[in-house]
Amino acid sequence: MARNNKELLMSRLFFDKSRVEGTLTKEELETKARWMFLMSRKLDEPMISNKKLIEILMSGVSDSWNPVSQSTAYNDIAAVNELLGNVKAANKAWIRYTIIEGCKEAYEIAKFQGDAQGMAAALDKMGKYSRADKDDDAMDFTQMLPPVFEPTDDVTVLPGIAPMADLEERRQRLRAIHKGEIIEFAETEVINDE
Repeated sequence: MARNNKELLMSRLFFDKSRVEGTLTKEELETKARWMFLMSRKLDEPMISNKKLIEILMSGVSDSWNPVSQSTAYNDIAAVNELLGNVKAANKAWIRYTIIEGCKEAYEIAKFQGDAQGMAAALDKMGKYSRADKDDDAMDFTQMLPPVFEPTDDVTVLPGIAPMADLEERRQRLRAIHKGEIIEFAETEVINDE
């Protein structure tokens, strides 16, 4: 990509090619095509491995994009993962959905065959994976503890502050410079304005 314009590509990701031809360079159009492909594949197959996706990206697809380097492929996958949000949570939800659908099918088969034990086993697994056997998770406020702040006079705990090697020497020099000075206080006058 000639321009570092990830937001531009994200905002126009699924626009028609004719609609974005004037606003995106040829390289950005190829990147857009790769991202669209990655997004579609990850939504269709949440368990697809990055290795497989990288192989596809590095081989190129005629009329869509030219072969890219491995680092570009990794960058594309990272950008699409950012777009998709937490893919691991989506994977877990997809696995849970697949298990529950399998349990439904097993229940239907067991019911058709008149197998009471099979029906009970399918319902047991469905209850386990849907967490139907547990109460809804209410937040336990007794487990929430406020943060513990420890007062300190050590400024090096602040980010970006480094300790001074000659701190005591500097203090002595400043004391020597300002030792004889007397601080004069200005007199104040109280005005009683009624």
